Amino acid sequence: MSATEAYKKFLELYKHVSDSEKFAFTKTYLSQIPSQSEREELSQLIDLALAGLPAPPKKIVVLIHGIRTQGKWFNLLENEINKTGDFEVRHCKYGFFDGIRFWIPIPWLFRNSPVRKVQRAINTIIGTHPGAELCAVAHSNGTYILSKIIKHNPQFNFKKIILCGSIVDENHDWPALKSQDKNLFINDCGTKDIWPVLAKSSTFGYGASGRFGFNHPEITDRHHNFGHDGFFSKEFISQYWLPFLTEGKIEPSQWDIQRPDEKWHIQAIGLFPGFLLCLVLTTTLVISYFTGLLQPIFNWIQ
Repeated sequence: MSATEAYKKFLELYKHVSDSEKFAFTKTYLSQIPSQSEREELSQLIDLALAGLPAPPKKIVVLIHGIRTQGKWFNLLENEINKTGDFEVRHCKYGFFDGIRFWIPIPWLFRNSPVRKVQRAINTIIGTHPGAELCAVAHSNGTYILSKIIKHNPQFNFKKIILCGSIVDENHDWPALKSQDKNLFINDCGTKDIWPVLAKSSTFGYGASGRFGFNHPEITDRHHNFGHDGFFSKEFISQYWLPFLTEGKIEPSQWDIQRPDEKWHIQAIGLFPGFLLCLVLTTTLVISYFTGLLQPIFNWIQ
């Protein structure tokens, strides 16, 4: 039983305890909690309750969007999460991020700015809600941002993570998986999603984990029969994400059993980072050389 669940149970029982027995009941109830950290957390919640103050939120879900959007799916997901009554939702926006800045493989020039902005937002959330259980849902470029934040801030200690349309390198080293705490990690993949493959093959620094999965023993890769934005429907959220966030329950996808083998040309395109970019540049140079388009440049070099 978590501290939050123990707190809810305490409030229910406390209503029926006489005034003369309330102190002894509280002391006995706390002594039955085996974990010292949970016992201390529960004690703080009880102190706030008895002082007439509202208990701080113990579960927070941060949402991180992708490029060329302001996270239109945030409100839909927040509305569904609010129905559970278990979480508070925080929108971590970093502004409109265009395809050119996304594509140029110079992190310090363009890619690090969204990372810093989201990291500051998460720092603020943690500072104003100490001890809260932190979860994250990230889409597309938001998965890249989250991977960088966790890599450099393992103390954030996300309890549950949902990635969808991920462009993180399939071999990325997730420090969160090495924590002593139980971290639950889901990577929802779209088998019609071409964007992670193009992100990996057209530039450097990204991966196609949103199409092929991580294939990591501690990450649940779950495949679905749709493209890059197919995750954002009430039906999908209710079936797959809410049970995971509220109960830690991982609902299997039937498409994992039914899905066909990956097409060979998709596998070829997503084989190496920058593969498509290098192929286009090489082809252009060869054609230009044999058609004489580059001859003036060669003459100048010589």
